[in-house]
Amino acid sequence: MAPSRDDPFAVSMAAGRTKSKNKPPTATYLETMVRAWENALDRRLLDPDHPIWRGVIDPSFTVIPTHPYDPIPLDFRQFMGHLKNMIASTEDSYRLKILDMDTDVNEEAGTATVFMNLEVSGLPLGVTKPSVAVFRFRRGRDGNWKVTTYEAAEGIETTASSAPT
Repeated sequence: MAPSRDDPFAVSMAAGRTKSKNKPPTATYLETMVRAWENALDRRLLDPDHPIWRGVIDPSFTVIPTHPYDPIPLDFRQFMGHLKNMIASTEDSYRLKILDMDTDVNEEAGTATVFMNLEVSGLPLGVTKPSVAVFRFRRGRDGNWKVTTYEAAEGIETTASSAPT
């Protein structure tokens, strides 16, 4: 059965965007989930009640501020609202591109961390920034993995005219 275009997780799985490279199945699963979220953000699926977010966000989810000017920690609904406002301010040019990921899974403890290097473009318009991000996961009593925290730090801005040659 072909994946639904409305299900970014299924689209990412079908596209084979996450290669195992001898990674444990849980690491591959979590990385595929993160790539699905990248796809969902690029498709502007920012309603916190959208199916892509169901069952994978821990009730304690927190965005950890990483800059002195960041707001207080955000819960998931606040984070989705923040993203909607931020993307609206970019004339819909905001995009994420995951460059690579590394995942550390502790099956015994039921915890995992996905580390990412990515590019953020369009905020502001015409600017691309390197970024690092970390998702932390916990396996619930039901056996399902849920994201508990997210934090990111952006790098130095570059534009086509200021990029090194």
